[in-house]
Parts: sequence; structure tokens; C-alpha cells
Amino acid sequence: MNTPEIPAGIVTVEVVPVKRRVFIPLVCLALAAVTLAIYFQTHGFQYITFDDNVYVYNNPRVEGGFTISGIRWALTALYMNWHPLTWLSLMLDVQLFGLNPGPEHLVNVALHLGSTLLLFFALMRLTAKPARSAFVAAIFAVHPLHVESVAWIAERKDVLSGFFAILTLVLYAGYAKEPRLRRYVPMSLAFACSLLAKPMGVTIPFVLLVLDYWPLQRLKSQRFGKLLLEKAPLMAMSAITSVLTVMAQRSSGAVVSLETIPFADRRINALVACARYMEMSVWPVKLAVFYPLETPSRARVWSSTLLVVFLTVAAVYGRKTRPYLLVGWLWYLGMLVPVIGLVQVGQQALADRYTYLPMIGLSVALVWLFSDAVAGRFARQTAAGVAAMIALLVLAVAAYRQTAYWQSSESLYDHALDVTRRNYLIESNLGVLMSMQNRHYEAMIHFEKAVEYKPDFESAHVNLGGELLDHGRIDEAFTQLSEALRLNPEQPVAGANLGAIYKIRGNFPEARRLLEDAIRHMPENAFAHGDLCVILVKTGHGEQAMAECREALRLNPGLDEARFTLAEGLAAQGDRFGAAEEYSRLLATNPSYPGAREALKKLQ
Repeated sequence: MNTPEIPAGIVTVEVVPVKRRVFIPLVCLALAAVTLAIYFQTHGFQYITFDDNVYVYNNPRVEGGFTISGIRWALTALYMNWHPLTWLSLMLDVQLFGLNPGPEHLVNVALHLGSTLLLFFALMRLTAKPARSAFVAAIFAVHPLHVESVAWIAERKDVLSGFFAILTLVLYAGYAKEPRLRRYVPMSLAFACSLLAKPMGVTIPFVLLVLDYWPLQRLKSQRFGKLLLEKAPLMAMSAITSVLTVMAQRSSGAVVSLETIPFADRRINALVACARYMEMSVWPVKLAVFYPLETPSRARVWSSTLLVVFLTVAAVYGRKTRPYLLVGWLWYLGMLVPVIGLVQVGQQALADRYTYLPMIGLSVALVWLFSDAVAGRFARQTAAGVAAMIALLVLAVAAYRQTAYWQSSESLYDHALDVTRRNYLIESNLGVLMSMQNRHYEAMIHFEKAVEYKPDFESAHVNLGGELLDHGRIDEAFTQLSEALRLNPEQPVAGANLGAIYKIRGNFPEARRLLEDAIRHMPENAFAHGDLCVILVKTGHGEQAMAECREALRLNPGLDEARFTLAEGLAAQGDRFGAAEEYSRLLATNPSYPGAREALKKLQ
């Protein structure tokens, strides 16, 4: 008897080794076990000085916990980006756990685990292929490229957005089966939450259209225009989010202008990045928290272009017999669009975290392709199963090792410098860390390397200039800070430090101009207020000087020069008691401060 042929693309129920009611719980337990085995170590990790400070421990809004004013700020602020749900999530962490990185890391782990399980259920509902769905979910759980999203507290936005994006897929599978408003609304709300956590999901409506082609095959029974109209509310949400995101990135200065990186160069970098992400998916080695933007070689550009063109042609050509190839490829490309560099944000060439959702498309294509290749042949299926388990084990071990680098800023930065070339940003970040630890000689070395690797990197000049100033190397500091101010005339730290140098040199008018400008941009800079206080006293502006001294001491009570100047000013005004009180406070913390003890004796 002839076996009837099954038309390509028709969803069939896959035979699994054990009954589904046993298989599914076993898969869930296995996914949970391997995810926790890799990431539970993060409960003992520290905050990272790369963005964790602006997102959590130096962010007064987040440090205040879950408050009405904090909620209002989260919903309206265009700070770093527009992702209110992420801010609210971090505020809730602080409300529940205080400033404690351990529980915050575990929240990231829980969200990643939740996304892994949801992906398993989403693919099962969409394809009715439990074993293949389980393997794609396992790749998602253990792939080293996802370590950055999970182990970095500042990337809460990634795992939170990913959780709701995959929940959208689960709910869309139910809606496609029964298109009713009561199913559309929860799916739309899940999508909205994904956008409110991070705008990465703006192309999810496109992914849903692709899923309508395969495996849902809705295009066979419904017009494309109707399916497109069905996604219109989701597309409108994506459009609004995109506008708000660009506004937020522009306001923070993160969007790189076309003059800095021309559009032609962006297209080239996008092609190269697209190919490199695929390479890193297959061979995830030398992963780093930051990859400097470099001009790719001609060979790299051509090989990347040919690879992308070849895979596109192959996916289109094979769409009738293997529709999952086209779907997986379009999923990958579509979800990379917001982060591929056509709108360049920052100076990175690429980032591991950008693969968190796009790589699902590649995984689906590859798993389905290899599964079909061995289908019906027991020996090949057995060999493929063993190979798959070995591959997952290798990925899990690599992910565990990659996660360990995130235990501290120093270990993370040292690893990044080991696996990348001329990494100016990490050199600068490591220098800041060394300076915070009073390892000033090492700090200066790292700052000098950052300046050498990227002479137009203003932060490196600012950091190096500040370190030189602290060590009394005034002329060298002046050179570095002047260059920083040339690169960015509104750089407040460079302006404040240059003002301090002009104060030392006795050029009070220029010092005052720079310090007042710095304070306008950076009103919380206690040192700028303190230096301005001294200059105002020396130029005969006593009342203004007292106000600046008091503001400096409010911000930083340990500024000795500001306290001494305030005491002198009070004495000059005839307030002997107030002056004596300030001199006494100064001597209590610095008994040898020049002139303070003698001045106090004169008041007694």
C-alpha cells in the first residue's frame, strides 16, 4: 500500500519517545535545571560599573524604591531610553531587596527561565513538534550569547522585554486558532509590555506575519491585506515606541550623527554584523561586553555580503519544501533591524545582547532542517540525538564559564581586553575602576591606552586629565582637559577641572566662566561649587561666595577648602560664633589644615 504524501508545510504531530503528558514536564524540569546550573552563580555577583550605576545604584529615582514620584518619572522620563516597565521593575527590586545585587541577578535569571519555558510552549502550540520545540528552547536557555542579557543587571530590559515578547507568541498561537477579541486583547497587552520594557520588539508584528505563512498557514485561507490590517494596532504601538526611543537616544547624545558615521559605512557594518552574529551563534568564543567599531576589511565585507545573499536566495528557493528556512531567516533579519546599526547608537560594532530574540529564528531554521534530514532513519536519528546533546552540553559549559566573568567589573573588563583589540572604552572603564580603588598608577596606564586607541574619545581625555590633576601634573592635565573640551565644548567635568586649573594659575575670570558653565550642566558637582566659592571670595563677591560654599558642603561635607573659605567669610562678616563652629568642624576631620587652628585661636 502506498503511503500518502503529506504536502509541505502542513503541521503534523511529531512522535516523541514517551507520552506527551510525561515528556512535557520532563522537558520543563530539564530546562529549569540547566538554566539554574548556569546562572545561579550570579546570586553572589557584584554590580558592574558599566551602566549598573546609572540604572540602579547611582540612580536616585531607582534607589528610592517604588514610590509615586518614581512611578511618574518612570512613565515620562526619556532617560537612557524610554522603557518605563524596566524602571518600575528595578524600583520594585530595591523596594523588596534594598540595594542588593544578588536578588536582582536572580530576578534576571527567573525571567530568562520563564522566557525559555514560554518559548517551548509557543513553538509547541505553533508547530505541534514537541521534541524540536524543546531543542530550540534548550539552545535559547544555554547559549553563551545570552549570558550578557541575563548576567547584567542593567540588561533587565532585555530579559523583561524578551519574556513578554515570547508570551506574545504564545498568545498569538491561541488567537490564530480562534481569532476573537478576547484573545487579541491579552496578546496586544503582552506585546505592549514588551515594548514598555525595551523597544527591541518593534518588529514583532512582522514576525507574526511571517508565522502566518508558516507554520500557521493562515495565508492559505485569508487575504494578506486582512492579516496585515489585523496587525495594524500592534504596528501603531511599534511606531509610537520607535519615535519615543529616537527622542530618548537623541536627548542622551547616544545617536551617532551621519557626519561621524556615514550611511554607506552603516550599511557595510550592518552586513558584517549580520554575518558575525551568525558566526558567533555557531562558534560563540571570545565574547566581550563591548566590541569597538572598526573598519572591516574588504574580504570581510565581501564574504559577509555573499553569505547573506546566499542564505536569502536559498531560503526563498526552498520555501515550498522547507518553509521554515524562509521563516527563520526573516525572523532573524527582521528582529535585527532595530539594532543592526542603520541608526547607530553608541560606538559598538555589535553586542551579544542583540541576539537574544533574533537567534530564535536561526535556531528554528537549523533544528527543523536537521530534523527533517534524519527523519525516518533510526540510526541517523540516534546519532543526531547524541550529537545534539553533546552540542548542548558544550554550549552550557561555555555559558557557565562566560557567566563567571561577570562576577565583578574587574574580571569582566580584564576578559574583554583579553579577547578584543584596542578596546578604548574598556580601557577607560577599567581605569575608572582602578582610580576608585586608589590604584592610580594602573588607572593612568589604562587612560593613556584609551587615548592612544581613540584620540577623539572625550571621556578618556577627561579621565586622564582628572587623574593628572589629582597628582599635581598641572600642565599635562591642562592639555588633556583642553582636548576634551575641544571635542565637546559642553563637557562639564572637563570644564570644571579646567576651571580648577585656571584657579590655581590665578586666572580667576576664566576659571569663573568655566565653573559657572559646568555647574549649569552639572549642578550636583560639589567640587565645582567649592572652587567657585574660593574664586568669588578672591574677587570680592562675598555673599555669592558664601552661597556657593554652603552648596558645596551640602553636596560634600568633606571639602576642606570650601569649609575654610566659608569660615573666613563668616569671620569677615563679624559672625565669630559661626566662623568658630566651621573652623572646629574642619579641625575635627583635618587637624593639620593650614591656618585653621591659628584662625580659631584669634576668634576665642
